[in-house]
Amino acid sequence: MNAYLNMQSMDLLDSRFRDRMQAILIPQIHKQDQSGKPLIPEVQAITKDKWGFYNFLPQSYFFDVSQVLDLYDTSEELDPLT
Repeated sequence: MNAYLNMQSMDLLDSRFRDRMQAILIPQIHKQDQSGKPLIPEVQAITKDKWGFYNFLPQSYFFDVSQVLDLYDTSEELDPLT
């Protein structure tokens, strides 16, 4: 089974899931347009080896997201959960 999670911080993730993770992806904005929307995020990957230690992969991955940005409203205001 593949499970994909999105968390702002690793301590927010239940330890039962955190202990079974095989990879962690860390996106950062590499290039953005004039309005501040990300055009090319840089993603660094951390993988778990057979001994259970996490290691950074030596290369980063770059994704051109300019084609899909118009599909989402990234300026939508959300109501608080109460």
